[in-house]
Amino acid sequence: MDKIKIGFKYFPREASKKDNYFKNLLTKNFDIKESKEPDFLLFSTFNKKNSKEIPIINGNFKKIFWTGENIRIDMNKCDYAFGFDYEEDIKSKNYLRLPLYAYYGAGENLLKKDKPINIAKQKNKFCNYTYSKDAKERVAFFKELTKYKSIDAPGKSMNNMHPIITQKHKYLIKPIQALEKSLTKKNTLSALISRHIGNWREDVINFQKQYKFTIAFENSSYPGYTTEKIYHPMLANSIPIYWGNPEIERDFNEKSFINYHKHNDLKKTADVVIDLDTNDKKYIKMLAEPWFNQNKPNKWCDKERIVRQFSKIFGEKNE
Repeated sequence: MDKIKIGFKYFPREASKKDNYFKNLLTKNFDIKESKEPDFLLFSTFNKKNSKEIPIINGNFKKIFWTGENIRIDMNKCDYAFGFDYEEDIKSKNYLRLPLYAYYGAGENLLKKDKPINIAKQKNKFCNYTYSKDAKERVAFFKELTKYKSIDAPGKSMNNMHPIITQKHKYLIKPIQALEKSLTKKNTLSALISRHIGNWREDVINFQKQYKFTIAFENSSYPGYTTEKIYHPMLANSIPIYWGNPEIERDFNEKSFINYHKHNDLKKTADVVIDLDTNDKKYIKMLAEPWFNQNKPNKWCDKERIVRQFSKIFGEKNE
């Protein structure tokens, strides 16, 4: 059987590295070969001036679209698609939901937790906010919760501390501290470098392990739009304070995190956080809750669904 000739276009930078969901999945399950004259083209919206729309791609190949952004699926611009929208909203057998937390590996790794009392003992800090970009809702909540206690913000958004620095890069601590002292308020350190130095997902997760809570706000809200924002603090056993997907309870156990959409109010949501912070019994009870409903990974974390879809796609080469 001939190798399956496949191409990639407009993917994020990490798609050229080993940490690539599609390349790893396809290499493991199919005999594929990257080609400049592919029979199948996987494309996204990165490296395009307008990353909020599906680009128009022309060519004699099957067009397979994937989005990591909050944009709507248009099946007129592709043959197959993977995105955030729930399947019933797209109504196409050629579409499957693949939220970004599943793309980044959520599944069995969220099933096991240490004893909640042991997790609680590891939390020596209150709350973190790790963002490079401002977004209206997340900034507003940060300001509201800061009325109660200071929140650590190592990113460019609402920055109040140096970037996340791992042991591997600890030699940078003193130079960065010296640089911080020389900067003015108008020329802050956060304007010069990002929220972390090193592997961004690993660094952020390790950083969040210190905190009881993590502000886990998406950059925008839409049914189904769910990224790593809630997944990372779950890996860190830091209770997410979530805003983004108003139907998030379909994806995860709502008792395990604080759902802004349940209150739709800055102060009411902040009051829930404060109540948990001041009541160890309630906090530990929430920590004891499984991340997934019934402690079973949801169907969108099942890679076999994606493999079956690609079997279907590759079988239709000549149709």
